[in-house]
Amino acid sequence: LATWQRGWGKEKPLTPRTRKKKIAVARRQAEEERLRLAREQEAAAWLEEEARRLREEAERARLERELAERLEQERKKQEQQAKIDSHMVKVRRGLTRASFERLLEACSRLQRRVMEQEMLDVLREVAEGRHA
Repeated sequence: LATWQRGWGKEKPLTPRTRKKKIAVARRQAEEERLRLAREQEAAAWLEEEARRLREEAERARLERELAERLEQERKKQEQQAKIDSHMVKVRRGLTRASFERLLEACSRLQRRVMEQEMLDVLREVAEGRHA
């Protein structure tokens, strides 16, 4: 700032008045730059805070959705269990002692038939030479 150029690169000393003006301009520009940087930093901090808040909000919404899904599944399970329970109550009411005994007898006959069929299958395999 001590000299100024005129013409073909010849440098001459600055006058005190010009020197003061250049210093004032440089100071004003430095202050404007400092303010601009401060505004940019403030805006960046605000953006980071906003991004953090939005991430938290998205996470909260995701958790709420998962909770709602779990509650819905639990409600469906309970409805299904209630249907089964009411059906079992109807079945129990409909069964007299005699019909219950007939049901047990039918179950045991069915079980016997299944076991007999399995034994016949094994014997057939042995006869055919397939059974180890």
